[in-house]
Amino acid sequence: LQLTGGSVRFLAGSAMTLPEDFVIQGTVLELSTGSAQSYSRTVALNAGGLGGSDPFDLTAGDLEWNGGALFGPGVLTLRGNTRLLIDGPDDKTLEREVLVQDKAQWNSGNVIGGGLLHVADTGNFSVLTGGAFQGNLLAQGRFDLFAPDQVAHFSGGFDAQAEVRLRAGTLRLAGNGESTAAFNVFSGGAVEFAGGTFDFHGRDASLTGPGRALFTGGTVVFRDGASYAMGSERITGGT
Repeated sequence: LQLTGGSVRFLAGSAMTLPEDFVIQGTVLELSTGSAQSYSRTVALNAGGLGGSDPFDLTAGDLEWNGGALFGPGVLTLRGNTRLLIDGPDDKTLEREVLVQDKAQWNSGNVIGGGLLHVADTGNFSVLTGGAFQGNLLAQGRFDLFAPDQVAHFSGGFDAQAEVRLRAGTLRLAGNGESTAAFNVFSGGAVEFAGGTFDFHGRDASLTGPGRALFTGGTVVFRDGASYAMGSERITGGT
């Protein structure tokens, strides 16, 4: 089934069975029936939108997010080995909570909107591109950046509860955030604090490595046993 335009709304009291082949190519599909939804094959969102108030569990396959919007108050959960693949040049709009239990991978394009990407402690988030990520990130699983000569710009909340590994490229943080875990900055990597307040707190929190730390705006706080030991740094703004 290809949904190529217009809108389709399943509201309270209705029922539906999702087809085996599911590509959203321009339609806005709203699932607000009052019942949880579950699907066990790959979903491709290329344009349009997928959302609503129903919780939506994807239990097999991948969510191939190439464009369009994820919206609504219902949590979209990718269970088991199901992956979130963010790809393609078009902007993607995040306006709901997406919970990833295994792997999220950002390959290309920008992510706009004010929703939440929640990576569980069983998962990880790999960033392989530069670009803008406006939503909020809760990383209970590992965060990896490998984007040589590119800047991944996070302007929403950035909450790291597991290791952050910056292997190549620059992670720019321009919103409020915190870390209770280690930021490890490899020789090809950099972290830039460009705005908001970022709070490293607790004995497991650290900012270390042979890479670069750039302080260009905002406030960075180390407290309650957090540590700092960077190979190089540049301070041009902030506190």
